[in-house]
Amino acid sequence: MTGRTIFERALSLCGLRGAGAALPADLADLEVRGLDFLNVLIAENVMLDRRLTGEVRPLQEVASLEETVALSEKLCALLAYGMASLLMAEEDPSLCGILDARYRAARNALLADGKSRVHAIREDC
Repeated sequence: MTGRTIFERALSLCGLRGAGAALPADLADLEVRGLDFLNVLIAENVMLDRRLTGEVRPLQEVASLEETVALSEKLCALLAYGMASLLMAEEDPSLCGILDARYRAARNALLADGKSRVHAIREDC
């Protein structure tokens, strides 16, 4: 999933996405902030991605919203809630809290659904 897709979903969750493809002029700063927020969310969730997929990927920093985010699809889907809550922190703290709670709940559900591995128990006495 691309950063643009996550960003547009976040705008929809905030009620800020217009009918057209272009971002309204008064919201242009959100796109710049959205890229920074996306990189923070990727760093915050890279360990959860490793648990979900069992793959160790290097930490990715996206330089534009057009890049593909190298996290699992399940995780990318919930990043929109995290980004929306960050975008609304200054504008609407009440909505920010609601979106953050949804983000945390979905993240915790994914955490409970991670892959486990079997390994021998070592006893050091």
